[in-house]
Amino acid sequence: MIGIYHRGIEVALNIHSIVWEESEGCWRIADEGEREGATKGWVIGYIPWEYVEYIDFHGDEYYSHPHIVCNFAHKGEPYEAKAFCERGELNGWDYFTELATYDDVKKTSEKFDTAKHVWRSPYRAED
Repeated sequence: MIGIYHRGIEVALNIHSIVWEESEGCWRIADEGEREGATKGWVIGYIPWEYVEYIDFHGDEYYSHPHIVCNFAHKGEPYEAKAFCERGELNGWDYFTELATYDDVKKTSEKFDTAKHVWRSPYRAED
């Protein structure tokens, strides 16, 4: 969990190097050779309060941090949206600014055939 937003909880899901694709007007996952000048894109998931079933603030015997139990009510996920964001800091506090939706970055990356491993799920059969 990295913060809250007006409808719920923000969680960091991943970090990828992304580059601006001028021809598409959108960001895409960087290729190996492009990573040096790339932007660090944080994948943020937005979980609305109504999807949160309960929070165990004490954790368990394996992980002492809080556990957030969610309903996977949106297309099999607990996120009403996912986005690539850039992290900033103001007066010692982190904040995240959305750069592009997850789906837009995925679409542009697929068009340019970059980072197929990012979209592959070990839980789904390949098409």
